[in-house]
Amino acid sequence: MAPVSLRLRTPDDDPFLYALYSEWRSLEFDFLPPEQKNQLIRLQYLAQSRAYDASYPDSDWQIVLCGDESVGRIRISRSAEAIELVEILIAQAARNRGIGATVIEQLKAEAIKTHKPVRACVSTTNPGSLRFHQRLGFQIVRSTDTQLYVEWRA
Repeated sequence: MAPVSLRLRTPDDDPFLYALYSEWRSLEFDFLPPEQKNQLIRLQYLAQSRAYDASYPDSDWQIVLCGDESVGRIRISRSAEAIELVEILIAQAARNRGIGATVIEQLKAEAIKTHKPVRACVSTTNPGSLRFHQRLGFQIVRSTDTQLYVEWRA
């Protein structure tokens, strides 16, 4: 596997970021005609971006690279108390190759150096994401009907 790295997002990444989001959400809306489906996904993409910008104004929005290829996105918010993994999304074609795990291991190394936990939130409807986080040592610390709050500590 080519080396995994991160770089800050630029406006030139917007088409890739939209395509990545669309790929992730597309199956949910297959019952809609293509034009409506595309409009709905576009609206949700913009709404999510604005919500993250408002909730995590100082977060880093980075592109995940495998070699020179853009394969995902990650958003990280750092505070005095914790490193919060707001989101990680890897393209379908790049999954199950250890790319996401490599990125999380890099975050865990940062957490050890800064003596902070790594926190994330996982939807209760996404068991694959929960398995991914648990495999990397995260534990559920709190839950609601729709969200599982997970944390990793050194």
